[in-house]
Amino acid sequence: MSRLSDVQLYGRAAALARKAKFAKFPALIPAVAREAIQEAAEIIEELAAREVTRCLEQKTTEKQ
Repeated sequence: MSRLSDVQLYGRAAALARKAKFAKFPALIPAVAREAIQEAAEIIEELAAREVTRCLEQKTTEKQ
C-alpha cells in the first residue's frame, strides 16, 4: 500500500465503514466482509507503520 496522507487514510476508513454498514444484499455480505477485513488490515498496518516511525523519530530524554 502506498503512503496515504492522513486525510486520505481517514477517507478510506470512513468509506470502508459506510460500505460495511450499508451492505444491502445478504448474498453479497460474505464478499463485502472479506473485502472489508482486508482493507481494514491494510489501514491498521499503515497506522502501525506511522506510529513506529513517529516513535523512532521522537527525541528521547534520559532522566539523570
